[in-house]
Amino acid sequence: MLRKFTVCAILLVLGVRAAAEEVDTSGSSALAERLAKLAQINLQRKEVGEDNFRQAEALLQAAHRLNPAEPRFLRLLLESQLQLKHTEAAIESLNRYLALQPNDQVARLQLVDLYLTQLESAEARLKYLYDLVGTRSISPELRAAVAVRCARLHIDRDESQRAWVMLDKALELNPLDPDACDLHWLRVSQSGSAAERVSAVLAMIRANPTDPEHFALLGRELAGAGLHEAAQQWYMRAIDLAPRAGRPLAPETFLESAISAYILGQAKTAEGRVSFLLQQGLDDFDVHAMNLVCWRRIGGEQATTDALNKATDALVRRVNALHRELTGTDSPTTKPSGELHERIPDPVADAAAVLARNDPAITEAYAEALVDLAFVRVYFANRPAEID
Repeated sequence: MLRKFTVCAILLVLGVRAAAEEVDTSGSSALAERLAKLAQINLQRKEVGEDNFRQAEALLQAAHRLNPAEPRFLRLLLESQLQLKHTEAAIESLNRYLALQPNDQVARLQLVDLYLTQLESAEARLKYLYDLVGTRSISPELRAAVAVRCARLHIDRDESQRAWVMLDKALELNPLDPDACDLHWLRVSQSGSAAERVSAVLAMIRANPTDPEHFALLGRELAGAGLHEAAQQWYMRAIDLAPRAGRPLAPETFLESAISAYILGQAKTAEGRVSFLLQQGLDDFDVHAMNLVCWRRIGGEQATTDALNKATDALVRRVNALHRELTGTDSPTTKPSGELHERIPDPVADAAAVLARNDPAITEAYAEALVDLAFVRVYFANRPAEID
């Protein structure tokens, strides 16, 4: 019995070897792999220029000729051709790739985009897209993606009604198309009701559950409707997902979530989110003001004083920066520390310079900076005499 098993095992090993030898008796496949590897190495340099892409294109073309049944070589070749803006060659490579991988819908959509670049007029592009949307032989998902492109082209031509018709068609074909859901949000965010906006955001989350900004957007909508407890749940999901998805949240999201938490009485949570923004170097007055509000509720004399000093320092820097923009020089009267009037330029002289400049933007910016500074020193520092 043992001898019989040993003989079978030996025959199996010999059979595997013979099969492997039949696969590539000429060595063409191995050489093709080597050429593709050289092309990739050529594009992994610290500085990659046009010559590198040309060399990679030549190597990958040779690899494809040696092994035309390997779709990976065509994908790599396509990327080099796109970098070189060899559009016609890229279209040819993509058609060859689709002959090997006919079910790759992403590649088919990429081919549509390449064909669009070959059409000069908007009318020609629209006709091409409409024909594709009406072609039932292609998948609904691909037709939906094409309909979205058609809708965006109508938007570019200021044809909103036609754009929304094509968008509705895209959503009918594929309710989970991420681009269609994003475009639908753009539509309802401008004039839709709160319920319509929430529904649109939920659709974006279903279509792309890995984007933390969508979770944050739902939190913003719920907070705007006064539903702060529900909003906090979605803000937390966004904050937890962002580092794992490698997609940092916008600073405004942390500030909005901090304000919502503060309204719920969660001052410590709010302070933690504001503190994160300050640690990131965000020197915005709204952030400093929220930090002050949080510490006043939490308590702690030293922490409140530190928050007040940080807010004052930020506003002093802002006023001095505006003075430099206004006059082109630093104020000779300011000091890095001391009383407030010693740390900022002469407001009366700067006010005259602002009026002489007659620039509405700098007038508004300077007035806003002085108002914010006055608010901090009067309301938080309780030192109205500094503003006299």
